[in-house]
Amino acid sequence: MIRELAEEYGLDLPDIVWEDETWRSNGSYANGDPGTVRLNEGLLDDPRLIHTVAHELRHGRQYEAIDDADDFHWPWQEDPLQEHLYDGITEEQV
Repeated sequence: MIRELAEEYGLDLPDIVWEDETWRSNGSYANGDPGTVRLNEGLLDDPRLIHTVAHELRHGRQYEAIDDADDFHWPWQEDPLQEHLYDGITEEQV
């Protein structure tokens, strides 16, 4: 699922770190090259893991929008931020 969402969002495949089930979070996403998804191993048998993966990869997409907002483009080229506007991420949110 992480591979599919990363491809759909235009992200490099993030590193995956499994945290001990005593970790106080379901998951997290850290921006980087590549990003890092941390997941709570206590969710391995819990359907919430699917939601957590989707949620954290969405954060990766948001970081991508922030990076694209600063990308240079010529006036005749489409603004890289435009693709994120199609996703429902507004300039104000970025």
